[in-house]
Amino acid sequence: MSRVLVIGCGGVASVAIRKCCQADDVFTELCIASRTKSKCDALAASLAGKTKTKITTAQVDADDVEQLKALINGYKPDLVMNIALPYQDLTIMDACLACGVNYILSGRVGFYRAQALIIQDVDPNTIHHMEHPY
Repeated sequence: MSRVLVIGCGGVASVAIRKCCQADDVFTELCIASRTKSKCDALAASLAGKTKTKITTAQVDADDVEQLKALINGYKPDLVMNIALPYQDLTIMDACLACGVNYILSGRVGFYRAQALIIQDVDPNTIHHMEHPY
């Protein structure tokens, strides 16, 4: 049903990825991408056989808009879920906007940029914001 690119593989991201995999009828395909691909591979291996979600992994430098755009254009996700470090929010958002892909920010400073982009006539359906529950 959905193809999601998750950028980030730290503690918060791994919880979110596990939760997505519990809803494998909704999250049918996930690509986990991070600077350290071995972390993505280890998480994917720990989920093998526990979900119907098809999981792939990729290496990406989330500080590099061109690398992000190449990954997005190659994987062709329905949604990019940004669960990377806060200082990477703007490069990930720039890449998503350039590729025209839906984007979820896991709630940080990038939200204020999203508000500014909405004011500048960016389609609000392509930018979403979620607050952490803590």
